[in-house]
Amino acid sequence: MFMKRLGIKRCIYLVLTISLMLLSLFIFGCGKNGPTAVSDSEVVNLRIGLPSGFDVTPEEIIRLFEKRNPNIKVSIDDAPWGDYQKRVQLQMMSGDCPDVWFLESGVIMSYGSLGVAENLKSFIASKEKTGNYLMLDDTKDGEGNVWGVPHALQPTALAYNIDMFQDAGMELPDETWNFNNLIAVAKKLTKKDANGKTLQYGFITDYSITVGYYPWIKGLGGNILDETKSKSLLNSDPTTKAIQKWADLAHKENIFPPYTTYKANRGSYNMFGTGKGAMFFIQYVLANRVNKDFPNLNWDVAPMPESVAGKRYIPYVANSWVIYKKAKPEVKEAAKRWLEFWLSDEAQTILASKGDNIPANRKSFEKVQRDLPSPRNREVFIKYLDDSGSNLDLNATWNSWQPIIAAVMERIYGERVDVGAGISEMHKEVEKILIKGKK
Repeated sequence: MFMKRLGIKRCIYLVLTISLMLLSLFIFGCGKNGPTAVSDSEVVNLRIGLPSGFDVTPEEIIRLFEKRNPNIKVSIDDAPWGDYQKRVQLQMMSGDCPDVWFLESGVIMSYGSLGVAENLKSFIASKEKTGNYLMLDDTKDGEGNVWGVPHALQPTALAYNIDMFQDAGMELPDETWNFNNLIAVAKKLTKKDANGKTLQYGFITDYSITVGYYPWIKGLGGNILDETKSKSLLNSDPTTKAIQKWADLAHKENIFPPYTTYKANRGSYNMFGTGKGAMFFIQYVLANRVNKDFPNLNWDVAPMPESVAGKRYIPYVANSWVIYKKAKPEVKEAAKRWLEFWLSDEAQTILASKGDNIPANRKSFEKVQRDLPSPRNREVFIKYLDDSGSNLDLNATWNSWQPIIAAVMERIYGERVDVGAGISEMHKEVEKILIKGKK
């Protein structure tokens, strides 16, 4: 009678549903630790992916984690940085993937949209409450999912040559500057000889995203994407004017070196280090390199200037850890223990002490930054980061659209395409990618 009232198909569905529920209870069990809990007596193998191996991730941290967690047996999967993304893609296809690894946050965001990254929203939420961490939500998507945990941060600051400012009798840059100040001072610091040949440039620009087109577009009042990061604003009036102004600073006002000079001198970093320019935008990772490559350079850093609209933007890059969604439950729990340890004061202080990366743990950076070599004002890299950090408009398609913009901006800088045509090309291609990403 019961079968007839429900119908045979519905009865079969009900039986299957109950069976699956019972099977889940049998497999995962229950209890306050949940299905992913790992007991200290259970041996778990954890495979950690390290692009560039111990050159980027201090081996000391790995060994301390093993010591603190003797039941977790760690193996390292490493490869050169430039090869690692492709390596992981091939490993996923073959079913032989690391359990936890890190790459640029833009890549991690794409893993979330592809369904191969574990959602770390709850993990991050517990950390955010402490107020001790920087940019934990770097890989948060529009729906509130969080796909990664910061490995390290690379914010941008304004680097300047102290001697050039003092020789010109000018005050050093500080937090009161905006982009109008930057341009005005750069003009005064640009020097030419009697024949009109430029001897010193006021500012050395770039066309890459983090220290090139992104801070200049934002600083001059433009935007690349809208607030939802789903629509291009490259052809909007404010952005068009910003890109045109950037091009004019190189081609008409000549406070930037011409593209040919930039290339002949191996870019903004080398031009600044060899005294050919007074200022440029620098990522934190290059600070130690400047000291090594140009030991006699008298330099320091100031906060990124405010935009002409009065808002400060600090472009930053984060590399983020991701947990493979298809890993076994007990392995995911071991991976979370690794992330917990990575964010600990102990591990983050070791990372900060190397001077190449800013850790997510604010206290760890503050503890060591005064003992690090030049620049003296390293604290400005994080001073306004909480309120002004800008993650380069990260979204799930970032890894596809940002190289397109960089390539066109290089052509605009090199006067191989005019600004209007370049903007039209960028906008059209970026919109295609964004629309495709919505499907």
